[in-house]
Amino acid sequence: MQRFRKYFLRYYDQVRCFDTLEPAFAVCGEFQLEDSSNERSCKSIEDVIEKFRIAFGVPKIRTCQAKKVTRKFDRNRTLQPKFNLEVCQSCGSYHDIGKICAVCYRKVHELTNLMKSKIMAYNPYIGERQSTNVKFEDDPRDGSGTETQDTSPRCMGRIVELGVPRPTWFKPKFVEPSVLGKK
Repeated sequence: MQRFRKYFLRYYDQVRCFDTLEPAFAVCGEFQLEDSSNERSCKSIEDVIEKFRIAFGVPKIRTCQAKKVTRKFDRNRTLQPKFNLEVCQSCGSYHDIGKICAVCYRKVHELTNLMKSKIMAYNPYIGERQSTNVKFEDDPRDGSGTETQDTSPRCMGRIVELGVPRPTWFKPKFVEPSVLGKK
């Protein structure tokens, strides 16, 4: 408010030096900048703000939320053609360039929810510092079974078996590259 008062008084001093008032001050006819005693003193800032709402562009009422939503989702505004569409290589549906399509995303979402439910299906207070590895149904198993492989840092984590075959788009983190070459 202090900053506004400073700017208003500066503007009032510029206006006061002329005999005629600007059109902005002529909008409200009930307010007089000068007292009847010709001293040219300004009334309180609150009175000026109250009587000059139209000159300062201050709204008298707040715009309701429903009107804002109507402006935001107006039918003339939302119906615009999209030109940056492409066809998905795997499922054939349309999607924006650089984004995954809704059908493929639904598959990813279902698999991730299955992973989350299997991972959280154990007591979270036991082994919470272990890393978790996901093993699919068709992942190749190591057949040697020696103790040196069990103590390796890769096998120290908890293994969660999902029981579904591995999708082609899911990168195999659990399987070593040498085992993938034998497949």
